[in-house]
Amino acid sequence: MTTPSDALYAALCARAPQTTRELTRGLARLGQRLLLSSDVERLLAADPRIRNDGGRPLQWRALPIGQAPPLIGPPTPRTAPPALLPRRNDRRREVVDQLAVAVRVSPVAAFWGRGATASAPATPEPVLLTDVTVVRRPPLPPGSTPRYVGPHPRPWQGEALDAWLAHKRRGIVQSVAATGRVGVGVLAAWDGVTRGEKVLVLVRNTDLQDHWLRTLELQLPGLSLGRRGGEASHTFDDCDVLVSIASAARDDLLPEGAHGLLIADEVHRFGSSALAPTLADRYDARLGLSVSLEGADEALLPYFDAVLDGCDLRRGRADAEIARFRVGLVPVELTPDEHAEYRELSVRIDQLAARLVATHGCHPETFLDDAARLQAAWADRPEAATDASAYLRAVSARRLVAAASVAKLDALPRLSPTLARHAHSLVFTHSASDAETAATVLQDNGVDAERFPHGRPSETRLATIRELRTGEVRALTAHRPISTGNDLPPVTTVVLLAGTRTGRQLVERADPVLHPNPSDTISTVLLVFARGTVEDPGQGHLTDLLDAATEVRTFGIDAEGATIAAWSVGL
Repeated sequence: MTTPSDALYAALCARAPQTTRELTRGLARLGQRLLLSSDVERLLAADPRIRNDGGRPLQWRALPIGQAPPLIGPPTPRTAPPALLPRRNDRRREVVDQLAVAVRVSPVAAFWGRGATASAPATPEPVLLTDVTVVRRPPLPPGSTPRYVGPHPRPWQGEALDAWLAHKRRGIVQSVAATGRVGVGVLAAWDGVTRGEKVLVLVRNTDLQDHWLRTLELQLPGLSLGRRGGEASHTFDDCDVLVSIASAARDDLLPEGAHGLLIADEVHRFGSSALAPTLADRYDARLGLSVSLEGADEALLPYFDAVLDGCDLRRGRADAEIARFRVGLVPVELTPDEHAEYRELSVRIDQLAARLVATHGCHPETFLDDAARLQAAWADRPEAATDASAYLRAVSARRLVAAASVAKLDALPRLSPTLARHAHSLVFTHSASDAETAATVLQDNGVDAERFPHGRPSETRLATIRELRTGEVRALTAHRPISTGNDLPPVTTVVLLAGTRTGRQLVERADPVLHPNPSDTISTVLLVFARGTVEDPGQGHLTDLLDAATEVRTFGIDAEGATIAAWSVGL
């Protein structure tokens, strides 16, 4: 069997020089689609038969026969050094302007948006959030008194904190502004520390953990701060604020007799199991942060007591909390086989729905909630539970037919001119395999694209994002949202091939283009949908997104790629 290293060597013998990107494309066409550019570069660097020219981008060539030492077995790639992002005075990147945040604000004044105390000298050069070293040192001793040097609270943040305080410091704050959500959490943590409480911040992965640690270090200097999860195992004996991956939190972290505040970021992803009573009930004060809550998230309410108004899309646009964006609706047609399957499932859904109403007492106004309740009632009403389960399975299967339609990927060549006009773009697909296929299709149509390596080590993820930032890659494809903790460059285009079933899914995937930018550039969201299905905008699930958009345009089924590309840049 030909190894990837041998295939690379053969490709360079046939044609040299070639860049890493060109060689990755070649391997993809040979079926090696699971290799990322960073993997290929490590293979090239480790192969003694291959040399690079040291240029930018690197170009590789094979040594002539006789000069290349023999290779016995595939080489072991060397461990890539940690990816260090350069510090740049790029106003498009996320910055914390010291001129704006140097004001020292008391906790109470911060919540009410009132006057500040004395100011400290401001540093003229902005500090990039990614320049702050993540906490890897021993925490400062517990009991220290941090000072707040973060941004002055926005109006919606002050209102949300007011409501949280009035509700006995319990509730879930919803906001489409990711940075603003974390800002609410920082202010709440500061308030908790000043009350003498221990503060537990729960996150779902290491990217978000690093993001919270950097933000807390920057905005609350002097904070006694620790981390838990992965290789770290700090406890409240070591610090006052503990940022923990949810799976690493224990129910005995809070010392006996101590008061605590629990902050759960992206709380809708945890579910009740991660916030079990043995954990949550020990913390008198509780704050959940979320894009938005939906039907199944009601299980969280017993822990947090209330859902508090924050910043939805309409308010975000009105208050300039999110960037201006245009939405392009690009319809596609299901294939004949997909149409047949979709119709068959629709007939089945109608039959089961009629039975659930006529026989099992479901009400049209609360139909989905009633069906979900019946599905769980196996012991008491097995026949009703069977019908409800069959109905919900059929609904999911019909939605999958539309989301995973091959027509979505077939639309990518038409969208390639649009992506070629934008320096930083994201494409979201239904599955990981579709994301890999999408990257290959874009490459074949002249767009440097890479699949975002979800589930891979952080060094690999950082290397992929660095390629997007430096321009080696123009588009990343992914099958699920890219965490807020990743330092993406300013994204100007998002293509949604799937993941648009709910408002929250839409916002999570569109989030990178919603970040405000200093130049107030209008970004673009292209939503590809299967016409005549539950994805059709006429179903109403896109109302909030479309209402907040600066411009909405529906393209014809045969709209040319050049037309869409020109519209995406305002022509």
